[in-house]
Amino acid sequence: MKMKEFGIRLVVAGIGGPIILGSTLFGRFAFVLMVILVEVIALLEFYRLFSPHGIDSNRFFGILTIVLIILNLYYYKLKYLIPLLMFSLLIIMSHEMFRNKKRAIENMGVTILGILYIGLFGSLILIREFRQDSFPYITSGWLVMQIFFTIWICDTAAYLWGMKFGSHPLFKRVSPKKTWEGAIAGFIGAIGGAFFVRFLFLRETSVQYTVVLGLIIGIAGQTGDLIESFIKRNAGVKDSGNILPGHGGFLDRFDSVLAVAPVVYFYICIFGI
Repeated sequence: MKMKEFGIRLVVAGIGGPIILGSTLFGRFAFVLMVILVEVIALLEFYRLFSPHGIDSNRFFGILTIVLIILNLYYYKLKYLIPLLMFSLLIIMSHEMFRNKKRAIENMGVTILGILYIGLFGSLILIREFRQDSFPYITSGWLVMQIFFTIWICDTAAYLWGMKFGSHPLFKRVSPKKTWEGAIAGFIGAIGGAFFVRFLFLRETSVQYTVVLGLIIGIAGQTGDLIESFIKRNAGVKDSGNILPGHGGFLDRFDSVLAVAPVVYFYICIFGI
C-alpha cells in the first residue's frame, strides 16, 4: 500500500471513526440511523455489482424492506421478522411481473439475496439493545464497539503479516492474495483485540465471552471477508464502491460484520456476556 493511499485511509477513518463511536455509545435512534445509512448504501453497492451483467434489481423494495427490518429489530426485536420477510418476498415477486424486465428470475434472486445478506448487519441493533441485569445501557454500546475494533485488529494483523510473511494461499480461487499465514495472524489478533477492549471498557464481561468473541471474529469475520471477495470476483470488480477513498465501498468495510454480528448475538442469547 502506498503512503499516499495509507494517509487517505487514515483521514477517512479519522472522520468516520468518531461518528461510529458516538452513535454507538449513545445508542437509541442515533445508532438506528447509522445502521440504516450503512445498510442502504451497502445494499445499493451490492445491487450495482450486478447491473453490468444485465440484472435489474428492485432497488425501491429492497431499500424499503431493509429499513422496515431495521425498525422492526429496534422496536420489536425478532417478533415480526418472519412475517415481514414473507410479505416482502411476496410483494417483490408480484411486482416483478409488472416491471416487464428481462431476466426476471435473476432480478428477483439478486433483490432478495441483497436483503438477506445486507440485512445481517441489523443484528448489531439487537446487540446494542441487549439488556442484562446490573449492566448500564452504555455497556451494550461497548459490546458493539468491541466487535468493530476487534474486526479492525483482525483485518490489520492479517493484512500486515500476510503481506510480509504470507506464502501459502488461503483460498486462491476466491482471493489470491489472502494467505494462511495472514489468516492465523488475524485469528490471534482478534483474540488479543477482544481482550484489549475488555481490559479498558468491559471488565464486567466474562473471560469466556471475550475468548469466544475472538474466536468468532477470527473465523466468521475472515469468512465474511472471503464471501464478499467471492461475490466481487463473480461480478468482476475489485471494490464494491468508491464512496470511502482508500477503503472502497461500505460493503468492503463492513463485510466481516455481516458474518460476525448474527453469530455473536446468537451466542449472547444462549450464554450471555
